Amino acid sequence: MRNCERGFVYIVSNSAMPGLLKVGHTRQSLSKRLSQLRSTGVPSRFVVELAFDVDRPKVGEKLLHVAFRKNRFDKEFFKLPLQRAVETAKTVIENSSLVVYRVDGRAKEQFFTKKELREISRKRKSQEKKNKANELVRSELQTVAREETEVFLVLAPKVQRILLSKTWTSRVLFGLFTNHFDTGRSAAKGLSDEEKRFFYELHECIDRLRHAGGFQGLGIPQNCESLIAYDGWKSRPSDLLNGVFRGLGLRPFY
Repeated sequence: MRNCERGFVYIVSNSAMPGLLKVGHTRQSLSKRLSQLRSTGVPSRFVVELAFDVDRPKVGEKLLHVAFRKNRFDKEFFKLPLQRAVETAKTVIENSSLVVYRVDGRAKEQFFTKKELREISRKRKSQEKKNKANELVRSELQTVAREETEVFLVLAPKVQRILLSKTWTSRVLFGLFTNHFDTGRSAAKGLSDEEKRFFYELHECIDRLRHAGGFQGLGIPQNCESLIAYDGWKSRPSDLLNGVFRGLGLRPFY
């Protein structure tokens, strides 16, 4: 699977602009990008001197622009010898956190040793292996999140009804002045064994959802408003629910 962010950081030259090198990035193919550059009205073709196929091409472009800033001629054009540009680009890209999948361009054979190219290939294979493992983990977490969301939507209305019935007096008498965490903790003392079981199961469900990254985007299911609160854009169990968890000897979620 190709990384959707993957693309090329390139250095190109043009015989109509001697001494100038254009440094840019593209997520398209190099041939398509060269065709686009040709359509800008330049009389001769651009030639790829060096191109790195990397995981974050825009970052790579910025790194090279910073490295060449003293030689900037105009926007993406820089005035410096090709050899110095290639050697600088090699150093900058290889010392960055970018993953280099391959190297292209006519400067490749001239300025890269076979050992350097083998090392790039070795790193690429290692990264692809890691990417595959990470994709498998993400897929498994998404499956867990979907399954636990279904469990949450079954348990939450039951817990809500229990919670509201146990805290009705405090909420009516004290309203906005109620300390919801303490109210929930007190309510835990009056729960029957069967009612406690629902809270234990919900706690486990929320814990698995949070580890799978599925709780933050859960939203508030209908008739479950007292169970979920928001801190900015992140959702979490409400103070009332966390109070019950603490009262049952369980870890609150923050």
